[in-house]
Amino acid sequence: MRKYVYAFGLLLLMLGSGFILINPDNVDETVFHVQSDSSEEKIFKPKLSLTANDESIHFRRGSYCWRNTCEDNKDPFRSVKLNELPGGSTIDLVFDGVQPNSLSIIQGDSEKLENVTSLEEKLSVPIEKGTYYYQIKGRWNELGEIYYYTIIEVY
Repeated sequence: MRKYVYAFGLLLLMLGSGFILINPDNVDETVFHVQSDSSEEKIFKPKLSLTANDESIHFRRGSYCWRNTCEDNKDPFRSVKLNELPGGSTIDLVFDGVQPNSLSIIQGDSEKLENVTSLEEKLSVPIEKGTYYYQIKGRWNELGEIYYYTIIEVY
């Protein structure tokens, strides 16, 4: 009996403090909501995975602005490990959670930078041997944008 009184008292305390809100609009279907710091649902930064030929591709998340929080990365390629792939390989880009509204990819080598258009979340590496640097930018309209970086050595 004592634990029921304790549980009921804890419930009243939580209701009184606003930690749990009861939806008064529909008494038959009472819904409990956990109150958060903001009125909107929290949406976390999506994670990206890159794979080619059934192997993970090493990359680094760079600068981002996400839900009013920004972080600047001044040297995005600094700690990116070199990935070796055969020429013409396809890299799959997979975001968990919320998918980006737009995706832009810039490919560069020692001589030039160029935009690589990708309507799908796939990236084809060049056939020519060499080292290629990639900047991948995902844009989520009202949520923000995140930059990712990788280096591919084509053999």
